[in-house]
Amino acid sequence: MQGEINKRLGGVEERVRILESRIEEISNRFESFRMNAIKSQRDHDEKIKTLIRASSELKRRTDESKEILRRMEGKILKTASRSDIKEIEAYLQLISPLDLVTRKELEKMLKKGD
Repeated sequence: MQGEINKRLGGVEERVRILESRIEEISNRFESFRMNAIKSQRDHDEKIKTLIRASSELKRRTDESKEILRRMEGKILKTASRSDIKEIEAYLQLISPLDLVTRKELEKMLKKGD
């Protein structure tokens, strides 16, 4: 009977050692999984920070572009339109500035007439 008890105790001890070994293996796997999860989280955090920086830069560039376009629009609104230019051309043709005399030419003409 003592031998039977010792035999069973030996079997129980062996099963306990196997279970301890399995628990140790599961613990190691869990620790490895935890470390990989932490590394993955850090990588994701870094990627998110990079995306935030890129997004901020894109917003800054978009704002700069909007400001440039706003200034260009203001300058365009201050320029003459085609109809304005045609009107100026019509006035110039009407008064023909090339046919006008200068003050000196007028004085010469007046002196010749005397």
